[in-house]
This record gives sequence, structure tokens and C-alpha cells, in this order.
Amino acid sequence: MIGILTDFGEEDQYVFQMKSVIKGINPDASIYDITHQIRKFDIWGGSFILTQATKYVPAGSILIGVVDPGVATSRKAIAVKTRKCILIGPDNGLLYEAASYCGIDEIRQVSSEKIILKKGSTFDGRDVFAPAAAHLSRGCNFSDIGPKLSQIEVFTFPKPRYLKDRIEAAILHVDHFNNSILNVPGEEFRKWAGGKKTFYIRVGNSEWVVRSSTSYQDIKELGIVLGSTGFMEVSSYQKGAPAELLKKGENIIILKE
Repeated sequence: MIGILTDFGEEDQYVFQMKSVIKGINPDASIYDITHQIRKFDIWGGSFILTQATKYVPAGSILIGVVDPGVATSRKAIAVKTRKCILIGPDNGLLYEAASYCGIDEIRQVSSEKIILKKGSTFDGRDVFAPAAAHLSRGCNFSDIGPKLSQIEVFTFPKPRYLKDRIEAAILHVDHFNNSILNVPGEEFRKWAGGKKTFYIRVGNSEWVVRSSTSYQDIKELGIVLGSTGFMEVSSYQKGAPAELLKKGENIIILKE
């Protein structure tokens, strides 16, 4: 299986061309769209979605990530072999969180002239990443795609800080339903909460009272719930979070009542 994530949108021919290159090399390849709606040049957003995608892919899958503001510069094209899947994309931090989650085994620069279609293109998704994924899906040796690398560009999400009376957290992602996903894993939140159900959430000068819930439907005004990502989310039933909580990277504070 080959999965593709990009910031291309759906107005242009770019995604189709990537899929065409893959099918031209491996007609039997199964290709799936992760999403093509990452905001333009948004490495943070692409990294979050890609990491979440790796959690459920079958072992041996190949995932291509293309959010690449540095295309045609000196940044490398890389493939990362992990204990679960292979990740292919630009060496700009996009792959780091997903690769770390899966466990990095080996890193290669995608540079073999037997693999890539052309050098110096402004479309590495089509000319470098897609053919690399196609050849690997046909059984090409990982070592054949290019020289070994010792490290990749690091991009990490902010970590929460747990204090006795508060969690200093950040918004990782705001999904299609305006659920504000925090960088607070559910199990850690449960331990910190110690059985309490009501909290304050503060962003700048704004503050809300929220109650811990087990479903969105149980949230009458504003609540905090364990979401499908494994992180805590702030939301309200069929409304999502307030505007102040819809900014990725925003720092927030969770206080015990």
C-alpha cells in the first residue's frame, strides 16, 4: 500500500501525475490518499496528520509526504525505513515525528539515477518521491535508492508541562469539526486530574469552565474529551471550540477547579 499526503489541494494535476508515475512503474500498486488539504507549506500540520496516519497503516506500507517549501534547494529528498513502514519526502522536518513514532531503522537519501525521473525539478513529488515509492513497492532494495544518512531534520511538537494545579499545554491541531486537539495524552491527563471532572481553560485573558466528558454529545457548553488521536480535545456538541481555541500552536493553561 502507498499513501500520499500533500498540500497540493485538488485544483491542479499534481496528485494525478504522482499517481500516474507510480502506476507506470508498478501497475499493481494500491494507492490511497491520506489528504491533499494540508495548508500550503504547513510542515506542522502535515507532520501531525502524517503521524496519525502511521498509527493504523498495515506493516510494510509506504507513505509519501509532500509539504515542501524548499523544493529545488539544497534540502535532501529522503526515505526513512521504520519498524512499521517506509516514509518518503523532503528532509525538512515533515517526516520526523511520524518516523520517531514508528521507530527509525535506516535513513537513505533518494538520489539514485536508476530511481528518480529527473534532477533539479521543482516537482520532487512526481520526479523523486513517487518513483522511489513505486520501485520500493515492487521489491527494490532499500539500499538501492541512495546513500545512507545518519540523521534527518528534526521537527517536534511542543510538550505539555504538568504542575500540581495546572497543565501548560498547546493546541496541536484543529480538525474539520473545530475540535481543538491538545498536546496532552489522555492517560497523562487522567493521572494529573486525579478524579476531578471540572476544570478551567485559559488562553490569554479568556477563560472557560469545562467539564470532562466521555462523548461529544455529553458536552452541553464546553468540555474536554479524550479524542480518537489519543490526545485530549476541547469542544462542544456540534459546535466545536471557541474561536480563541482554533489556532494551532496557541498556548493554553488547564487549571483544576
